[in-house]
Amino acid sequence: MAGSKGGWRPTVPSSPCERINFRANINSPQPAVLGPLGITTELDVKLQTAPTISVIVEYKGEIAGSLTGTQVSALINCIQNGFEYSATIVSIDKGNYTVQVRIK
Repeated sequence: MAGSKGGWRPTVPSSPCERINFRANINSPQPAVLGPLGITTELDVKLQTAPTISVIVEYKGEIAGSLTGTQVSALINCIQNGFEYSATIVSIDKGNYTVQVRIK
């Protein structure tokens, strides 16, 4: 095709890990970390391996809390395979924080 440059780009992510996108509540929220933060703040999603494997959210290297739910096992698998995720605060209600988890 004339004028067409570049390669083909899929419109749908090819890996299930690229499609992870869900809302979750932060469990055991840490007020000292989360207190000053507001809606739209982006947190890092990390794997914590001790004492057991769990998914945590961090802000500037400080643990803000953990994530649980039906999608966490898939999230753990994807993080172990090199995918990176962020969690954006979408709701704050009396110390309860809801985040939107998606690929970075």
